[in-house]
Amino acid sequence: MEHGADIVVHSATKFIGGHGTSIGGVIVESGRFDWGSGRFPQMTEPNAGYNGLRFWENFGEFAFCTKLRAEQLRDVGASLSPFNAFLLLQLVSHLANVGDARTLVIHPASTTHQQLSDQAMVAGGLSPDMVRLSIGLEDVEDILWDLDQALTGTGGAT
Repeated sequence: MEHGADIVVHSATKFIGGHGTSIGGVIVESGRFDWGSGRFPQMTEPNAGYNGLRFWENFGEFAFCTKLRAEQLRDVGASLSPFNAFLLLQLVSHLANVGDARTLVIHPASTTHQQLSDQAMVAGGLSPDMVRLSIGLEDVEDILWDLDQALTGTGGAT
């Protein structure tokens, strides 16, 4: 939108999840397009399926998204299941690998390095309270904010 687009379609499968477990998408509209110009009667004329509702007149800058949501849900059922929404929104997973599309977290002292002695862990730069993060495709500031919110919400230290 910062480059002039009025509608942007995102692949939630690739750019929100990044892991291929769910199929989904996101449509975002800027609210700047003039749907009332007369070139789009489906936005300005009465809609028989909604008792004569005129989307542009009733919803203004939200007309496109409202029409899209109302008609797609009614006609196609284009709604993400709760489980798939959970899989797409899962920002941090407890896994040992690095370089994943999503952010991963692990406590090395009790998992990947548990077989080492205390001296070997210290020599390797590990402390008993260290938690390792491998940041995925997400913005690191978003991940840090999410973790701060989660820790604050549980009463844990930040």
